[in-house]
Amino acid sequence: MKQHGSQAGFSLIEALVALAAVAMVLGVALQQARVTLNAARKAERQSVALLLAESKLSELALRQDWRPGEEQGEESGLRWQLSLQPREGSALLDGPRLWQVSVTVRDAANDANIALSSLRLVERRP
Repeated sequence: MKQHGSQAGFSLIEALVALAAVAMVLGVALQQARVTLNAARKAERQSVALLLAESKLSELALRQDWRPGEEQGEESGLRWQLSLQPREGSALLDGPRLWQVSVTVRDAANDANIALSSLRLVERRP
């Protein structure tokens, strides 16, 4: 800061340097905010995919008819695939049967997969 007689203040150069420093700090802050926002969006999308996979597993509890095979569909822009397979040697005469259940949810937007797998003991229905 230069001072001539009774005048005090910033020179044009000092003001430009201060402005450039503020611009750099704001640029870094905005870049960090963008990275944080993208990470939050991706985490939210993964949470939705996980909830969808858990929902598909929960729907199985309501089923009356279990048949081996695969099902697939799309919800909320997410593709899901459900696989049902009886476990070999799990049938005890006419008793319950053990089933392998797998759900995969693919999020093409984030190039991510969520996969859940479970074993379910299911009573045979006449």
